[in-house]
Amino acid sequence: MKLRSLEDLMVAQLKILRGAEEHIVSNLPKYAACASAPEVVAALEAQVAEAAAQRTRLTRIAEILDKKLSRRTSDPVEGMLEEMRILTMLKKTDPQTLDIALLSASQRLLRHRMNAYRHAQTLAEESGSGPVAELLDEALAEQSAADAELTKQIGWLIKPPVVRKIVEASVQAIKPSKLRRPADVVDRLLGVDVPRSAADENVT
Repeated sequence: MKLRSLEDLMVAQLKILRGAEEHIVSNLPKYAACASAPEVVAALEAQVAEAAAQRTRLTRIAEILDKKLSRRTSDPVEGMLEEMRILTMLKKTDPQTLDIALLSASQRLLRHRMNAYRHAQTLAEESGSGPVAELLDEALAEQSAADAELTKQIGWLIKPPVVRKIVEASVQAIKPSKLRRPADVVDRLLGVDVPRSAADENVT
């Protein structure tokens, strides 16, 4: 491989990304199947779909550049996927803890690729490959949305059950006329049945 220009460097980066996406599409489904919570399985499967979409986009970029993006290995990506494989093989692992570990590893994998796509996008702009830069912008937008979703899922799993219950209840419609005091709101959210005073009963 010769690096005679910024375009050569960009193509080299895109080849590594192509190899990374192929590796993810081939291996991540096996680890997604080891998750316990349905929403975690869905989140990991969404990462597989995201990688497949990026692989398709890289094919379009190869056509624009009239280059063959032969897949090259990416040691960091292979290392993170190996970490996920090891996580799924550990014995006596708490299911929820494993779910969080798999999502965390998936997010680190995503963010590593985001940095590589951002670098390739900068090279595309500097080398005058406008259409390629636009496609890489699309890739980054999709990955940013995926990253936000993973952050949400991880945070949701880590929250204590009582906090989760409050959050779930707070999004339901609650009639203002039924809420007399701040304590009433908390009791309603926690499902606590507190006897009301005669004064409360007379309030309309």
